[in-house]
Amino acid sequence: MVTAGGEVIRASDVENADLFWGLRGGGGNFGIVTEFEFQLHPIGAVLSVQRRYAAKHARKVVGAFVELMDAAPPELCGLIGIGPGRGSGTLDSDGASSREVYIWYTYVGKDLDVGRRLGVSLEGIAPAVAEQVDVMSYPDVQAATGDSSGPGRRHYWKGSLMWDLSAEFGDAFVERGLLPGAGCGIELFSLGGAIARVGEDETAYSSRGATFDLLAAATWTDPAHDTHNVALTRENWSALTPFSRGSVYVNDLGADSQERVRDVYGSSKFARLAALKERWDPENVFRLNANIAPRSGSTAATGR
Repeated sequence: MVTAGGEVIRASDVENADLFWGLRGGGGNFGIVTEFEFQLHPIGAVLSVQRRYAAKHARKVVGAFVELMDAAPPELCGLIGIGPGRGSGTLDSDGASSREVYIWYTYVGKDLDVGRRLGVSLEGIAPAVAEQVDVMSYPDVQAATGDSSGPGRRHYWKGSLMWDLSAEFGDAFVERGLLPGAGCGIELFSLGGAIARVGEDETAYSSRGATFDLLAAATWTDPAHDTHNVALTRENWSALTPFSRGSVYVNDLGADSQERVRDVYGSSKFARLAALKERWDPENVFRLNANIAPRSGSTAATGR
């Protein structure tokens, strides 16, 4: 890593260990990382299943998805959304589509037939408007959202981490998702697995016990829709975040990053990160991010 002072250093479990702790979750607040050393894990073919359902089946589909993920092994990862569809959805150039419920799950185990059997519980809940089943490589899965996440689009989102999905939350999720909103939608991404196997205090990355990532989001192309889409996305998030514990994944901060940075880490970790910032970047040179200001409150902390 190159520090704000131009020093080239290494961070690991045994060298600058405290900085190594902060970099894993604290992002680019402490310097420019020029080289990573990864521990890789073999992943073969990945099963990818997408299904879309008519909006009238929303409550049944949401309930079945939550039950599936509650009992799922860590090899199964999924998302459910209401709004414009991802992947094989009917998104047009301005993000408009009829309201739909969509599920997308992947299975990365050695026996893909196990993944197929796990998804059987979703087949009988309602007739699917469309279904797409693929076996693909892991990098192809990462690129499978296609044009809905491509360049030239406008985006706005707000997120919260979820631990428990109550029946009341499910009702509110469906109610907000079915509101007409052009490119606006709501999604739940499953968490757990390898994320949760690391101890909460082992890295700056926080809230490892969360089970889902809630995202109220919009994507569109016409600047004339900015005000409406941002306002509705904020309303959707405001209606649903009371069911969370106030935590948020750092990459979900988006345009509102500085308002909620403390929510990412909690007070104890945030204080530790601010002390690291004071040591490694006291002038807050690296501030164009989800910024953690130096503990001393340097005047540079708000930008220059």
